[in-house]
Amino acid sequence: MSKVRIKIKDVINSGVSYAYMLLLQTFDEKTVFPIFISNKDADSFVEVLKNIHFKRPQTHALLMDFFERFDIKIKEVYIHKLQEGIFYSTIYCSQDEVPYEFDARPSDSLILALKSSAPVFVNSDILDNIGRSTQEVMEELSGENEGYAPEEEAHIEDNASVPEPDIEALTTEELEELLQDSVSVEDFETASKIRDIILMRKKQKGNIAKEE
Repeated sequence: MSKVRIKIKDVINSGVSYAYMLLLQTFDEKTVFPIFISNKDADSFVEVLKNIHFKRPQTHALLMDFFERFDIKIKEVYIHKLQEGIFYSTIYCSQDEVPYEFDARPSDSLILALKSSAPVFVNSDILDNIGRSTQEVMEELSGENEGYAPEEEAHIEDNASVPEPDIEALTTEELEELLQDSVSVEDFETASKIRDIILMRKKQKGNIAKEE
């Protein structure tokens, strides 16, 4: 097990409602892995990555202002564990040379790292398990990605847990709601499965329409 430095490549449309994907890439640009983020989190990343400014300040701007006023330096962010589809990350900081550690959601950790230009690392075991070829992923997404569309008024509430029904038996509308719940608690494994089912149904529906 070792640390591998990564960078934020892009924010892309996941192909379904309530969720975007944050593409993380190794510095050699050979390997990527996506994590699902809510529409609201996507706003924060795009504000920095694509220089889009919103009328109202984002929550992470407030956090960065707090860090700067109290002279707290973000040293690095480390995504150290993937368990049951959920990523775990730690923010390493210092104030007057005194080290501090904060456990945080990857989306929160990563936007703070981006805003402060702090390095980001991932456990090599995670890359071994879910890392994919950059070329393969970009080719796969090229037909699905419709670009980023900021939704400043969107709100995703955190939920204590995500139900585990037979997702194949749910309607598309029910799957959309379950996807929203999965993204809000960062259950990326479930979100990925739901997204694939929804996209498959849309594709099958399109094929039936063409035949008629």
